[in-house]
Amino acid sequence: MLNHNWAFVEDKGDYWKVLASVKGYYLDLNKGQFLSLSHAASKIIADALKKNKHIFIHRPLKHDSVQPDEIKIRSVGNNELQEVKESAIKKIQNVIDLNLAKNTGYVLYRHLCSMNELGDRGYVITESNREEKYLEILETGDEDLISLLENYLNTKEKMLRASYLFQPIKTLSGHINSENSIEEIRRKTENFLTKFYSHF
Repeated sequence: MLNHNWAFVEDKGDYWKVLASVKGYYLDLNKGQFLSLSHAASKIIADALKKNKHIFIHRPLKHDSVQPDEIKIRSVGNNELQEVKESAIKKIQNVIDLNLAKNTGYVLYRHLCSMNELGDRGYVITESNREEKYLEILETGDEDLISLLENYLNTKEKMLRASYLFQPIKTLSGHINSENSIEEIRRKTENFLTKFYSHF
């Protein structure tokens, strides 16, 4: 996983359309289409995204990373409101998909490891006996066993939080589709992503 700046793009044939700017530590290169950005190009794109502008990257690229002279930016007109809505919804879905693919996969692995180790030690936790088993483990006073239980519970909670995201995404998409203000669409999108990153 690389700590780098990338553009998440949509292939438009003769050019790419930038949907989002993504940091390398959020990135799963197996999902979606990404272009590596030079430092200067990354700053230009980030600024344009904040101003709710359309960003295009000419193809073919001249270098391994996108350079400033390969970027075209234009303002969004009122007649392009629908495109802004679609772009906002796609940005939310793409950013969340990338993060969930990375985080929930790792969290699930840790959860299964904790569950299996607890089972190996004689503590098979089910929905019907979980309170009883939690108490049994705590009463042992075994710090390693209690730490294992804490990891089991923490990873379980993180997976539950991830599953609860799907309804808010659906609700937000509905709000964006009914919105007529580009600034309000931007505000709702950024607020949602800020809240999302605070949990993940």
